[in-house]
Amino acid sequence: MFFIFGTNTTRLAAEPISMNCNYCHQENTMALVHNQRYFHIFWIPLFPLWRESFSTCTHCKQLLKLNQMDPELKAQAHSTRKQLRTPWFTYIILLVIVLFILISVITHIIKG
Repeated sequence: MFFIFGTNTTRLAAEPISMNCNYCHQENTMALVHNQRYFHIFWIPLFPLWRESFSTCTHCKQLLKLNQMDPELKAQAHSTRKQLRTPWFTYIILLVIVLFILISVITHIIKG
């Protein structure tokens, strides 16, 4: 028997920001993107891992990770990131396991 497992990403938010790109110097082409990484088994989410934030230019496609951003953009990314919530479906397998244990305990108590 084999297991297919790994990590995957879901997008939490993508918001345009009114900043100019430092690379191509186009006006108002920047966007902040926030993703949530999660561990999966057979493509069913098991539990969330970490969040990733980056900025991208819609014109030249330059991508900046959080540690590469200038302080103003980094502060805006942190404030937006605090407001985001982890999607409920990344906990689905954990919820199924907890429900299975609860049902097993309840049926054991009723029969016992």
